[in-house]
Amino acid sequence: MQMSRPLRALPDTAVAWLVMRPQRRPRLDRVPRTAAFHTHRSAAAVWVDRQFHLIEAAAPWLERVGVAVEDGCWLSRDSHGWVVSHGDRWHISCTRTVTAAYGASGDAASQVRELSVAVGAAGWACYGDRIPDPVARLAELVLEPFQQRGTGHATAGWRPTGSAEPPPGWRPPAPPLAAKPPLSLIIHAERALPASPGLAPNLPPPLRGRQRLGPPAATPFYQPVELSEEDTATLVKRASAIAHHVFVVSVRISYLERSR
Repeated sequence: MQMSRPLRALPDTAVAWLVMRPQRRPRLDRVPRTAAFHTHRSAAAVWVDRQFHLIEAAAPWLERVGVAVEDGCWLSRDSHGWVVSHGDRWHISCTRTVTAAYGASGDAASQVRELSVAVGAAGWACYGDRIPDPVARLAELVLEPFQQRGTGHATAGWRPTGSAEPPPGWRPPAPPLAAKPPLSLIIHAERALPASPGLAPNLPPPLRGRQRLGPPAATPFYQPVELSEEDTATLVKRASAIAHHVFVVSVRISYLERSR
């Protein structure tokens, strides 16, 4: 008996459908319920808190005003410009960012250098092939604009040094998730009042503009996990009212990365 043409074509059609069908979008709201999530997030929270403990112990003149926490998971997808292929993978990334605001008085230049040394002892610095002193470079990036305009900031990367170790079980993410630094620290310095009108910044300092209008809502692409009531802008304003200058230290860690 001769097989009909539609029946002969069925296997090829099925294979084509399997190849071309879109990847099912992961349920981001299910991620925080998993055991792996709780294990990695707990380790990340302890590790971040330890970074602040090390920094504050090495710079006891810092007067902490408060801490802002933003912890959540994001869903993204491979893309090729404006084109999205049915076979492109989905990526889940969970990050925790803790920002502490400090008030300080005294010689700001010396304190910027001391703060850089303190974070350097914990493994943070501006690393690079042509940077002979990564800790001094971090201080330089903050101090020069601070002295010129009254506000300065720099981003540092992390490397194990001395007793500094990554969180237990933590591994750097693989590409393409590795394109964004999984561990980063930002130091921001700002004068409560400019030394002279000429030093006043033309635009509001970056951290003052980061004021939330309300808690972000969960979406299929964003799942909030922990969010402090006070944001960074509120903490900076409070510190400015009681100190000559403000230091802000923000530590960010990507603690869970998945691709499917």
